[in-house]
This record gives sequence, C-alpha cells and structure tokens, in this order.
Amino acid sequence: MAPPPIQRPAVRSADRWLDAVALLTLACGILLFAVGRASLGALASQSYQPPPTGVTWVSRAELHDAQTRWGTGLALAGLILSLGAAVKHTAARRRTID
Repeated sequence: MAPPPIQRPAVRSADRWLDAVALLTLACGILLFAVGRASLGALASQSYQPPPTGVTWVSRAELHDAQTRWGTGLALAGLILSLGAAVKHTAARRRTID
C-alpha cells in the first residue's frame, strides 16, 4: 500500500502578511472613524475642550470631519484586502485538495 501523498498547508505563512495588513488597515480605519465621530459628537453637544488660541472651531470641526472620512476609507480598504485574502486562501485550499 502506497503512503498517502504529503500535503502542503493550504495557507502559507507568507500569505499571512496579507491577513496582517488587512487586519491592521481595518482596525486603524475603525479607530480613526470612532475618534473623529466622538469628537464631532462632543463638538455638537458643546462638551469639547476649547481649541488652543489661534485655532477656530470651524477648523477643528473640519479636522474631525476629515478623520471620519479617512477612517471610512481605511476601513473600506481593509475590508477589500480581507476579501482578497479570503479569495486567495480559498483558491489555495482548492489547489491543495485537487
């Protein structure tokens, strides 16, 4: 009886870099969005600390608005990277099985 063929793992350790980048991008995007959103909420409820001298309330609101937009973009990029990694892992598993 012949020994069973040696199977390599479906997901290589080199592929885990893509997973790590996707996770980091997604987490940073969510965190940036949450910080910007909380600051905008504090501005709206007037519980925000006064900005330093020379900084206007409008510029501070624009900063936090930009934070939410960048956070949304990073979170979407992380989601796209995660989906790409999942497709890549599925294809690797199918190659191993076939």
